[in-house]
Amino acid sequence: MLSLVGAVNHKTYPFVAGGLNKGLPSTKNICNDRNRIFLGSGTVVSIFNISEKELKNTLSQNGPVVVAIYLDPKMASYSSGIFSGCPSQISQSQITYPMLLIGYDQNSWILENRWGPNWGLSGNVKIALANSCGVGREVRYIKFTKINANVQTNMDPTKHFTKY
Repeated sequence: MLSLVGAVNHKTYPFVAGGLNKGLPSTKNICNDRNRIFLGSGTVVSIFNISEKELKNTLSQNGPVVVAIYLDPKMASYSSGIFSGCPSQISQSQITYPMLLIGYDQNSWILENRWGPNWGLSGNVKIALANSCGVGREVRYIKFTKINANVQTNMDPTKHFTKY
């Protein structure tokens, strides 16, 4: 089903540690025109168990994708480098935490987390390609048919974090 696609601004709906029990802002009327950036028209695509190569191609062709990962407790103290602390065997039921996959380099996926700019690499984490915490097991993205000309995009996932 083709529809208008938009995103809610972080300022309008910020991350609050602890979730619903810690004063998460109400979602009532949050997706109105005042709070949303219209990205264009398209459809939401869901893919399960995508290969590394296919995921890199999807990222290059469609821009950032939402992935579900296993959130290892050690990730809370992540501050730099490439995180490789996830167990080698992860069941599908453990793949529950959403992050935005925004890029990759030779050895890692680059993901944006909503824990704020003081966590990790300015709010981001690099997860080892070889020990990926389940990146690629559940992927969702928007397949655009028309992109809003007023929205600036960068479709090259290898160019997001040249400073690291």
